[in-house]
Amino acid sequence: MPQEVALEIANYIRSAVFVPLSNNLSILRESCTGSMVTQKEVLRDVQLQISTVIEPTAAELVPVAMELKDVYQQIDLLEKLVNKVQESIKAMEKKVEKTEQAVRREERALDEGKPIGLWEGQSRYSDGAQKFRAADWVRGGKLRDPLQEAQQP
Repeated sequence: MPQEVALEIANYIRSAVFVPLSNNLSILRESCTGSMVTQKEVLRDVQLQISTVIEPTAAELVPVAMELKDVYQQIDLLEKLVNKVQESIKAMEKKVEKTEQAVRREERALDEGKPIGLWEGQSRYSDGAQKFRAADWVRGGKLRDPLQEAQQP
């Protein structure tokens, strides 16, 4: 590098224009260093909280979550069972209504002196619907879904 250029650069560095810039750079560097130290301390605090609070709490909560999952499955099965019982009750109500109608019809026939078919009601009012049994939904004291078990290989 030529001597004149080196002198000009040295004079510029010593000049009043460059000194405030270099002071600003020093201040910025110190500020960034301080900020980084603060961020490191924050990260250490977070890591400490994770290792002392969150991880042990999570370890305690995992079994509770698994138990809750089982409880919610039982609730879902209970809801299915209630729906099945509701369907069964509706079917029984229909059968009772049909039986009441048949009884009224037969009472009218008797009052009018008409003969009634004694065994007609057996074939006329029995349907081939599968009977609902709540016992099919319980095994080992827990609710289960017999329909899902029948579908599994």
